[in-house]
Amino acid sequence: MQAVKFWLSQRQNAFIQSIKTLIIIVCTWFVLGEYNQNAQLLGTFTAGFLSILRIGRNKKQQFLTIACSAVAMIASSGLALQFYHIPWLSNGLFIVLVFVAFYLRRFGGRFFFPPLFVLILYIIVLLLPRPSVMDLWEGIVLASAIVLFFTFIILPIDDRKQLNTHLQLLFKLSSEVLASFMLMPCESVVKDEECEEKERDLFKARQIAAQAFEIEHQRYIKVALQLRKDNSRLVNECLFLDKDPLLEQFYNFHYRMAKTFGMLFESCQQLIESNELNRQVQEDILKVANGLLLVLTLSKINHMKVTLVHMQQFKREYDYFSGYPFEIDLTQPESIHIFNFSLSLKRLIENFELWEIKGDE
Repeated sequence: MQAVKFWLSQRQNAFIQSIKTLIIIVCTWFVLGEYNQNAQLLGTFTAGFLSILRIGRNKKQQFLTIACSAVAMIASSGLALQFYHIPWLSNGLFIVLVFVAFYLRRFGGRFFFPPLFVLILYIIVLLLPRPSVMDLWEGIVLASAIVLFFTFIILPIDDRKQLNTHLQLLFKLSSEVLASFMLMPCESVVKDEECEEKERDLFKARQIAAQAFEIEHQRYIKVALQLRKDNSRLVNECLFLDKDPLLEQFYNFHYRMAKTFGMLFESCQQLIESNELNRQVQEDILKVANGLLLVLTLSKINHMKVTLVHMQQFKREYDYFSGYPFEIDLTQPESIHIFNFSLSLKRLIENFELWEIKGDE
């Protein structure tokens, strides 16, 4: 159930859009059934095309994309009927539409699908038995009205909210990895021969904890890469029509956080597998990890803003830990793992502070 919920959160916009497209096609089919078969067929095709043309950084740009595409479909289909019995003009217009469809996409994602769908509708009109102009235009106009209604009135979709959700998922996933790390047995390996049984139990418990952490760590790597891919798609295909400093800043923050979390969890993997850490070191490591866990679980992310909670407590825990109140020798592997863990925490704090400064500007 948790995996399904996570999958839906990661793809919420695509899931909502697919349902809305299906509803738009069904509604258009039944509404235009009151006219005739040609209007019903062409209107349903038009509704299906227009339903996925919600392209633009804001509602105004998305509305213009759908409206201009509908006007272009009306014009091209009308010309197809005018040139129905004049093959050389019909073929000439077809060549022009092909050129426009494949040339305009050079200007960005907003100009990729609309001309292509106009071209496809033109071909469909040519292949069908010649419908009347009024039937054709009534079908397209009614289909456009249904698409606009469902796109902007019924549960409108905002691509920016998906970026918010992706960062929430990153924080949630990172908190789950940290929670798994904090199950590390907080004991030291016993060297006394009389305590061999206790030593074996501790070694077994550490192995179980390391295996559980590795599973969460691998899951983090997989999902973090997928979130990065989804963010790139949203930015490059839908939201790049003109410069948007807030969007780019949010996207960069998400990337920096994911990369730094990756560094932190690599050091956590080494620490949880180490057998040479004494109890004091383990307790201090878990204390600062718990401070970070509070930040991740209680911080708020909304409207491309991040409100960081319990940051001051986390910083205090880190300041104490980074002073290395325990003995540390960088010639030893365990001390190097501790240093890498501390350095990763420092990078996280720097990213958090940078975000707080940028958010106040």
